[in-house]
Amino acid sequence: MVDLHSYDSITGLPNLKSALEFIENLRKGGKRFLVGLIDIDNFSFINDSFGIEAGDRVLKEFAERLRESFDPNYYYILKAISDQFLIVSLKERDRIKEVKYIVNKVERLLEIPFRVNGHEIFLSVNIGFSFWIQFYFGIIPYLCRIKTYFAVFFCCV
Repeated sequence: MVDLHSYDSITGLPNLKSALEFIENLRKGGKRFLVGLIDIDNFSFINDSFGIEAGDRVLKEFAERLRESFDPNYYYILKAISDQFLIVSLKERDRIKEVKYIVNKVERLLEIPFRVNGHEIFLSVNIGFSFWIQFYFGIIPYLCRIKTYFAVFFCCV
């Protein structure tokens, strides 16, 4: 039986609750991992201009593009909140190379416009990364630090 409280109703991705549990289990297991927080820029414009249902369709398509772009054996795509997604990489390689790899993949999936009510819309995103797990002080502060403390690793796509 699927726990509906663990999945986002729009995208079908595991939600923030699942993401936090997943990250906590990785941390407790001593796994090396990288977390990227993908935030769609100015998403409220889509909702305000085309309606919530159109915005939901864009979120669903964006989630599908992320799923199709990354190998599920090494990458976990999760829905954080609103227009934010998490990508967790278990790939064992140089972390800076891994950040570049993820950013390049996201750039490619954004090259194709999203169709909204007969209009083509190009999205842009901000991506923040964290991989200094030894500085972990709890799940929520950890996710907040992705956007603040580790801002040096932000990439605008």
